[in-house]
Amino acid sequence: MPLPKLTAPRFTIELPSDNKKISFRPFLVKEEKNLLIASESKDIESMISSISDIINSCVLEENFDAMKLCSFDFEYLFLNIRAKSIGEKIKLRYRHRDGKNYKGEDCNEIAEVEIDIDTIKVSMEETHSRKIMINSTLGIQMRYPIVSDMKILQSDTSDIDLIARCIEFVYDGETVYDPDNIDDSKKFLESLNVSSFQKILEFFKTMPALKHKINYTCPRCKQDDEVTLEGVADFF
Repeated sequence: MPLPKLTAPRFTIELPSDNKKISFRPFLVKEEKNLLIASESKDIESMISSISDIINSCVLEENFDAMKLCSFDFEYLFLNIRAKSIGEKIKLRYRHRDGKNYKGEDCNEIAEVEIDIDTIKVSMEETHSRKIMINSTLGIQMRYPIVSDMKILQSDTSDIDLIARCIEFVYDGETVYDPDNIDDSKKFLESLNVSSFQKILEFFKTMPALKHKINYTCPRCKQDDEVTLEGVADFF
C-alpha cells in the first residue's frame, strides 16, 4: 500500500508594494535542501535563483512569476514563507568588527541573537514617490526594480542601465511618452542635468526596503551594539 499524501497548510499575505493578497504553502524538505546549498555557496545570483524557484513552487496563484516581483516584495514574501516553513524565529550570530570593542579592547566573543520574523517589516519613507518632477511640467514615472533586474547589479553593466530599465514613462503636461527601448531611456537620462539626475538617484535611495534593526549586548565585555539587517541575505 502506498504511503499517504500529506496536505500542506495554506497561508495568505499582503505584498507591501500594492497590498495584493498572495496565498502560499510552506516549502518542502527537497526545496529547503536546494536553498541551503545556495546559501552555503555565498553566491548572490545562485541564492536569488533558488529563492525564486522556492517562491514559484510555494505560491498558490496561477501564472505567478517570482522574477517579476519588485525586490522588496520578493524578500518579504520569501521571509514569510520561510517563517511558516521552519519557524518564526531566526538565530543570528555576531561579534565585534576586527575582534575589538569600542574601547579598543580585544573581544572575540560571539553573541547569539534571536529575531521574530513577524516583527520584520518593509521600511517605507513617507516622502518617497514614484513620480519625479524634472521641472514644473516634465516628470518621470518610475517603477521599482524587479528580481530579474537584480541580476544586472551582479554584472559589469553600469548603474544607468538599471535606472533606464525602471523608467515606466515620461510625461510633459498631458502628453505621455513611452520609452521605445532601453537605449531610448538611457539617452533621455544622459540628457538630464546633474541636479535632475540626482532626483532620480534619490528615488532608489529612499525606495522601500526590507530592513530590521537589532540591539544586543556582548555577553563578555557588555558593550551594547546595534546592527541593521537589509536584504534577504542578511537573514540567513
